Amino acid sequence: MAKARTPANRRQEVERAVLRHAHEQPEWGQARVAEAMVKKGLKVSAAGVRWIWQRHGLETAAKRAGR
Repeated sequence: MAKARTPANRRQEVERAVLRHAHEQPEWGQARVAEAMVKKGLKVSAAGVRWIWQRHGLETAAKRAGR
């Protein structure tokens, strides 16, 4: 049986997707990433993307690119 989508599971899913996207498209800004997440059916604001990046030390494109 599939795991139910609780708010905590949903937040983790969004966070994983934002982090994955940060490494795939490091030059994209927070608004563009948020739009891409919405197109994938994941609700997150640009501020939410920035908050996730800050928590993981990925505030700049250089950091997201691993430079």
